[in-house]
Amino acid sequence: MATIIARAGGERCAEIDPTALPQDAQGRGPPDAGFLDGAYHAIRGRIKRLRYALEAVAVIYGKPADAMLRALRRWQEKLGTQQDAAVAGRRLKALASAPPSKGFPPETMFLMGRLVEHYAGAAMRARKLSTRGYRKVRERWKKLRVCLDDSVVNDAPGLPDSGRESWSC
Repeated sequence: MATIIARAGGERCAEIDPTALPQDAQGRGPPDAGFLDGAYHAIRGRIKRLRYALEAVAVIYGKPADAMLRALRRWQEKLGTQQDAAVAGRRLKALASAPPSKGFPPETMFLMGRLVEHYAGAAMRARKLSTRGYRKVRERWKKLRVCLDDSVVNDAPGLPDSGRESWSC
């Protein structure tokens, strides 16, 4: 299985396998709506680390790396939207369940409930888009992997010739 390796100063600084992202119970892809928001947040962090490692070597791998980076950015953004909605919904629920001494008027409680509903819908929509983002990353990874497999195993390829922008994979 290929990995993306970024080197800094001749030493390995990141080695990330994007195919090692969490799978659902049957191993068919990204976790579904029942998966905890915290796990999605952890996936987002792994995407960010992968993106940073790939950015370090993208000039070497050219268009396949650029396409992968675009897909990773979009997926990370969708997961961020989902996380923001989940956090806002939890915060509003916590405020609403505070002791009555807080004294929220009924109108405020009603609007808080509407906001919780809105954020739940936003999280659900982002989760669906996230599944599409996962598929895009998988497609892009397959193309980039061909390019990686063509390079020397576990060794960063040399810089492209002065007449070429990047490797042609």
